[in-house]
Amino acid sequence: MAGSRRLTGPPRGTPGVWTATLAAMLVMGMMAALVVIVAVNAFGWFWPAPVWSVELEGGTSLMGRVVAEEAMPGGGRRLKLKIGARELDGEDFR
Repeated sequence: MAGSRRLTGPPRGTPGVWTATLAAMLVMGMMAALVVIVAVNAFGWFWPAPVWSVELEGGTSLMGRVVAEEAMPGGGRRLKLKIGARELDGEDFR
């Protein structure tokens, strides 16, 4: 075999192939993480919050979600409701 060449060691393009493969896997992993982060935040936006119905001392009833709660000195509690009726009476919270 006078004209044949014998190769020793790894082929010449192997490090470049491995580098490109690892870079592609890294990019795909980061894209998957980004999709998961966006999905978790989106589910929080579209998931309905519990709605409370509260009757005030004057006989007025309100419906909304509780956004804040504080203890009163006399033993009761005070709720801040997001009623979302800005179009009707100009108030978002009550």
